[in-house]
Amino acid sequence: MIELLAKYSEKDRDKFAEQIWQRASVVEDEGEFDFAARLKEDALNLFRANKQTTRVREARLELVTTLVASAENEANSGEDWTAYSRAQSHIEQAISHHKKASGTNEQLENLYELLNSYGKKVNEKMDWKEMTVELPLDTQDELNAMSDRIAEDFRGKPLDEALVALAAGLQPIDADMIREETNRRDVGLAALVDSREVNHAGKTVRRGETFSAGWYAMNHRQIRALCMIRPAIIQIEEDHDVQLEDIANLLEQSDFVPPYSKWTYARGLLAGFKFDLVTAAHILPPTLENALREMLTAMERNSADWDSEFISKERALAWVLEQPDLEQVLGPNLLFDLKTLLLDEEGGFNLRNEVAHGLMGDSGFFRDAKGRNNRELAQVIYLWWLALRLCFVIKRTDRAEQPAP
Repeated sequence: MIELLAKYSEKDRDKFAEQIWQRASVVEDEGEFDFAARLKEDALNLFRANKQTTRVREARLELVTTLVASAENEANSGEDWTAYSRAQSHIEQAISHHKKASGTNEQLENLYELLNSYGKKVNEKMDWKEMTVELPLDTQDELNAMSDRIAEDFRGKPLDEALVALAAGLQPIDADMIREETNRRDVGLAALVDSREVNHAGKTVRRGETFSAGWYAMNHRQIRALCMIRPAIIQIEEDHDVQLEDIANLLEQSDFVPPYSKWTYARGLLAGFKFDLVTAAHILPPTLENALREMLTAMERNSADWDSEFISKERALAWVLEQPDLEQVLGPNLLFDLKTLLLDEEGGFNLRNEVAHGLMGDSGFFRDAKGRNNRELAQVIYLWWLALRLCFVIKRTDRAEQPAP
């Protein structure tokens, strides 16, 4: 309809716009806030077409009030978490219009507070972080049986043999398989899903990754971490009571970890054996990142830049992982794992940022009150395995010649 009205004269468009606006006010008085907001949006577009700058600003600010009322109406509807998610969407629209209208900072802060408050309600109603995936009984039985087989395979192995078997025996996720799975997704369903994830403070930290490659990768990592890596760690620790010196001695055989950070890296790996995932998650991402930079240096690729005073500044991890020389060594699958786990590439988990800025809550490091593992914790366990794998499959002599096995 708006496209048709745009063909009329400016005077006629002004008339139609005001009529639509008046109708919106009537509808709003009747409590139909969502419909009123849509009508006001139509009128606003006509005001914009006529380049009525002052009227556009006034309309935006009034529309903000209507959107806030619509959000409150959704939140008070008594429905499940989806009502609060819809309320968040209304407030996001309100924030957008408020910014374009150059509203006051105080009003903007109030809108953000509302956005976070609805996010907290989503958390309360749907417990995103500790939600478990219900699997068919036969599938769950198969996964349990797999865990038992893994534990049996590692039982009684010498420590050095067990670590090499764990590092090299499990392969990284197949990137092509994940992307193919992503391409088969139900695009229509994906468009209908409000795929936002909120943290413990109610802030949206991820959105739009449902059915993305990163989302599928997270699910695959969860099964691998909990059904394959975790039982192996438990069995190795039960057999050997792994100590820091044990790991440091084994790192002597690897050229991946620089000598000056060997003991730090070893502490991160040791923490995994003790299931001290807080320590593992805070030590391993930065030391792993630095080791990757050292790999580039060994291949005569400079990972740093210089500012105007010639002070060296390291480039971001995203830049490091984009270097073709690194892909030749790591292979496309391991590189895909690193990108979608440490960064937010392709809807990835962005673990490095979550940990570095203190955004990951306890659910990323501890099982819940019912003893359940969750998706976040599984990603940390998988990170630990990647850090271990890199130590045993990367040799200095391999770097410029062939990809890791």
